[in-house]
Amino acid sequence: MRYRQIYEQDFPRRWRDHVLTRIAGSPAQALAAAAEAGVRLTAAHRRTWLTAEEAELLPDDEALLLVLIRTHGQTGDIHALVAAEGVNTTDEHRTAVAESQAINAEVAGWEPGRSIELLKYETLRAHLARTWKAHSAEHLKAAGRDRGFASVRLAVRAVRPFYLRHHFLAVSP
Repeated sequence: MRYRQIYEQDFPRRWRDHVLTRIAGSPAQALAAAAEAGVRLTAAHRRTWLTAEEAELLPDDEALLLVLIRTHGQTGDIHALVAAEGVNTTDEHRTAVAESQAINAEVAGWEPGRSIELLKYETLRAHLARTWKAHSAEHLKAAGRDRGFASVRLAVRAVRPFYLRHHFLAVSP
């Protein structure tokens, strides 16, 4: 599932639907539940959870929905998404994961001490930025949150097993 969370283009939409369903159902129901609970959109929410463009351009209701979705971003909840959607891993995804494992094992065998754990954080972070078309640190953080990652650091950790496949095979996600 991590592979899909990172590389599927429509994953942010699926994450949004999942989170809103867990909150109350539809976007309108989630907004009503937030209002009933006394949750209001503040300037601090806009600064913390939205990009500068989103904070400036989004209407309050849409901005609040985005804040609700991004604050929900706990990677452990991916398992709930899988259970809720009955997500089936496709042959394409199984192949990508198997290829990743095979390439990682091959590289590890090149010499003692080789490991994907030695991949540089910045290299993996740059790979995520390219993959998610995030042109700034602010946009990378938002893109990760839109995929259910609580932080860029957690997204980097999740992409580590798949990076070499993309690097060596120069494949599209």
